[in-house]
Amino acid sequence: MAFVSGISERLDKLPDTLKEDGYPDVQAFMATYREAETVVEQYNRNLAEWKRQVKEKRRPQKPPEKESVRDRLRHLQEQGRQQPHRKKSFDRDSR
Repeated sequence: MAFVSGISERLDKLPDTLKEDGYPDVQAFMATYREAETVVEQYNRNLAEWKRQVKEKRRPQKPPEKESVRDRLRHLQEQGRQQPHRKKSFDRDSR
């Protein structure tokens, strides 16, 4: 049971942790994370294709550049941190 309460405690601290890291809210972090996943997945597909071409002894283009991927990820991170803070919506039926 201590394991579950430890997870619950960490989840409660998550919004504060993300705010300390510069994200306005969990949604902004998650949007950035999903975009970063897409960038990394594309890099991995490009790298696998390049390796396949090398293995087949074809004349592959140069390998995908890690540095450009890192730059894109850093850019996404900065964008995510700069998203405007969204106000919580209120229930319109409770007037």
